[in-house]
Amino acid sequence: MKPEIVDIVPGVSEDDLAAFQVEAEEGYDLGAMLSGPNPHRLQVVPDDLVAEVERVARARGVAPEAVIRAALTEYLATTA
Repeated sequence: MKPEIVDIVPGVSEDDLAAFQVEAEEGYDLGAMLSGPNPHRLQVVPDDLVAEVERVARARGVAPEAVIRAALTEYLATTA
């Protein structure tokens, strides 16, 4: 089933379309649209461990993800 292409959208006027076009052509500040951390994220790592990872990351000047990646890589190398 192919969608039908129409020339009008009920409830959207020609002026609305012109305004949408101008807005799109001006561009969007995507940085302003980014949200913070997900408030619904499930916390499965104990707070003390998160704090330690963040401390090590700050000390090394890297992101916490890099600390976790390095620790996991090192751990997996010892279990193979």
